[in-house]
Amino acid sequence: MPRWVSVLLIETGRTVRYLYFLRFALMLWLFAPLLVVLNGSPRQTEPIGDTSISSYPLRSFLSGIVTPEQEAQFLCVAFFVVSAGFVALVAARLVTINGNERFQARPPFVLRWLLAHEERHGWLWESAVVLLSQAPGIYVLHYLLKNSHYEHVYCNSLRGILIGCGLAVAFWWVINAAFYATFELRPGDPAPPDVTMGTNAARTILLPRWCFGLTAQGKLLNQGTLEGVRSPLRSAGMVPGFGWMGKLLLAVAGPHGYIYRSPDGRLYEAHAFHIPAVIGAILLYLAMCPLTAPVPMVTASWISYGVFLVLPGLAALWIFWWSSSPVAGYGLIKWKILFTLAIVGFLAAIPVLYMKSDPERFPPFALILLTAIASLWALSWVAFFADRFRVPVLTTVALLVFLLNGLGVYRDKEEHFVSTATAQPGLQLESPQEILAALRSNSPGRPVIVVTATGGGLHASAWTASVLSRLETAFADAKDGTTPFHEHLLLASTVSGGSVGLMTYLDALQKLPAAKGAFLGKEQADPMIAAAQCSSLEAVTWGLVYYDMPRAYVPLLPLVLRPSSGVDDQFALPLGKDRTWALRKGFARNLRNVYCQQPESDANNLQADLDKAGEVEATERSLSLANLAGVAKDFRVPAFTMNTTTVEGGTRMLLANYKMPADSVSGANESFPAESFLEKYYAKAQDGSLADLPLASAAQMSATFPYVSSASRVPVKVDPDGLHFVDGGYYDNDGTSSAIEFLRSALEKQASAGAQSEAPLNVILVEIRNSPEAPSDRPGESSTLWKIGNQLMGPISSFYSAGHESVTQRNRVALDLFEKAYTDKVHLKRLVFADNNAASKVETDPLNWSLTPWQRLEVQTSADSLAGAGDYRKAAEWFYDFDARWQGEQAAPSNGPGNGPAKVSGGKPQKRH
Repeated sequence: MPRWVSVLLIETGRTVRYLYFLRFALMLWLFAPLLVVLNGSPRQTEPIGDTSISSYPLRSFLSGIVTPEQEAQFLCVAFFVVSAGFVALVAARLVTINGNERFQARPPFVLRWLLAHEERHGWLWESAVVLLSQAPGIYVLHYLLKNSHYEHVYCNSLRGILIGCGLAVAFWWVINAAFYATFELRPGDPAPPDVTMGTNAARTILLPRWCFGLTAQGKLLNQGTLEGVRSPLRSAGMVPGFGWMGKLLLAVAGPHGYIYRSPDGRLYEAHAFHIPAVIGAILLYLAMCPLTAPVPMVTASWISYGVFLVLPGLAALWIFWWSSSPVAGYGLIKWKILFTLAIVGFLAAIPVLYMKSDPERFPPFALILLTAIASLWALSWVAFFADRFRVPVLTTVALLVFLLNGLGVYRDKEEHFVSTATAQPGLQLESPQEILAALRSNSPGRPVIVVTATGGGLHASAWTASVLSRLETAFADAKDGTTPFHEHLLLASTVSGGSVGLMTYLDALQKLPAAKGAFLGKEQADPMIAAAQCSSLEAVTWGLVYYDMPRAYVPLLPLVLRPSSGVDDQFALPLGKDRTWALRKGFARNLRNVYCQQPESDANNLQADLDKAGEVEATERSLSLANLAGVAKDFRVPAFTMNTTTVEGGTRMLLANYKMPADSVSGANESFPAESFLEKYYAKAQDGSLADLPLASAAQMSATFPYVSSASRVPVKVDPDGLHFVDGGYYDNDGTSSAIEFLRSALEKQASAGAQSEAPLNVILVEIRNSPEAPSDRPGESSTLWKIGNQLMGPISSFYSAGHESVTQRNRVALDLFEKAYTDKVHLKRLVFADNNAASKVETDPLNWSLTPWQRLEVQTSADSLAGAGDYRKAAEWFYDFDARWQGEQAAPSNGPGNGPAKVSGGKPQKRH
């Protein structure tokens, strides 16, 4: 065999082996680029509404994550993108430099050339390696700039990125300087004739040695050095460097790859570098917890900032300023000044950002990167111990987590609870019969309106609120101008994201005068829409990063970090709260948040949030299921249910302000299987307390998107055997089942009594659909020939399609059967308001809790297009002339339930140039 073939095979084997050893460093390098690649490259010439199939299906989930909207958000993202590249470089050098001794396998030539001998190539090569480590980050930052233009982000994104990069370099320059200053030199002559790496000088682990005035391999040492400066604490014997760490590793893990084989047992450079780096990263992680909480925590933030950042920074400055160089005649003054400027600049930037921006709007991308840095860095350390013994790291961690759970070590300490409130006594829930009777008495001869709204994340919330506000306007502009839309709204039945939109609508109605005839004007509608489309993804990410992930993956931490009880905890401090608590807090906060009303205003800062804090709390206390009961006595609030699904039975539960009575014919509730939360839990607590459900909690329970927010249960105090709840879309993503149930119960008295029937009940069923209207014909056959992957995904796809795609057709059949059963009692007209632009195939249907500016524009443009076509006016016309229009449709050929829906679908916004 030719020698070059043998060498090639050997190097290939070494490369494959070291790619495995470097897996966590590579994952960190590629994590952020992978997110933006999966989000896709925006095609700026393609108008929204194009029907071509997207090549980036994950854009629906990721678009809100990778689209910062404020300059401060770009700054934070840039800081962690650069930091991720630096950390990955350090982890890769750790494996490459010490891998031969640690794993008894020499690294391939390319890695040795790039990472292990850079000090031999001069300052230009050292700088090139650092820039190469930032290549993935540069790609991500370039993408953010390009994507921000496409998504209509109007802020100085470039300035934010440049400042963030500068802060990251300053932060890691300080860490690197601390490494050189604390690295222990080998005892002996402090000034040999030249520099010898690993003997009297430390290798380059992150930034090149020239960044600190240090000389390279073979150069004269007396030109200046930071290694082994004499600090006052070390001179006093209080801080003996990190030699103790080497002795500990020698005792526990042996010398291989950790320490020099010398009597003093000094750490290798890469391990010594990790000590100040890990300390700095941990302090930053802890400090950011209250600073980035979903609601302001001013006192805790200043304490955290002072304890975890200011005090360590001042301590580092004190030590460095009182340190001296071991080289005679060499002054450290210029490096002390630079060190001071870097620390002071970084420490000063944090309170400025905290006060002048929206701290609760810390970008999810930055928090996700922080989690990736912490997780992958920790795993790389574990791998450095375990890979020598061929112990799989991820498998071991997973087994450990599941083993502790399986043995019941944590018991109920990993539970997630719904936030309930303590209700006042005397709750009187009305039945559908009573609500319908009151509505017909107040407006005799008029139709009643039933609204259903589908799920679909924040997009569904924005679409629901937008359509409802325009229906209110259409009724105000109708021929008599005296009949508000909401006063004839018999029921609103919503699911998932539609429930969040309904919450903002109910909040707007509550602000109207408590008198008949009050219209929902622009001054109420605009804040309602703004709140409905305002992001809560930052809150979810914060709860995931600072509670759920540490508690899930750090062994025994759940024994210390216990879950909140859920009882009256909506006004407690965010510390120790999970992502589900943070999400519902985000829903409630957005109702009065300054950022939601003016996302591009300079007035969005901490003080503006604090000024609204009292109003936010008052609103959160007043908006609950029990407080919004008494529909027949209040012209503003309709009957409503936010539908959720129980895990234990897979049944539908009503988060409603009304009650469902037992079937008067059978004497049981078998015909109406849905239970109501208030009926089930209001007076169930054994201590006599009364349970209420805040509207934000109801919206969150209805909108429990899989894994974004957790399946939660009622507090143990309310019911020790309580149920767990997930998204209402698991049972019925349309909300139609609850609407049929309500109407049937309302009409049951007449059917069972056999009395002389009243005039048929005219019902306008308004279906607000987040996505295009489902086709009435059967789906076409697939032209794709299946492979083994399709077979594996087939059952999962079938479960999803059966629960989400075909549910609309099943509901059409149920409506048809309902109409036929009540032919003489109900005349039903369906009006469908669908957003045809909201589809994943056109990259504008985000299934998370954040909308980009371009996606918000799509919602409002589509909603306005219905107004231009007169579709909202058609609803008012049907309301005033129902009988005449019904008779006209009866004379026409029938084409489905209610003689077919009026399909009114949102149009396209103008093409972006």
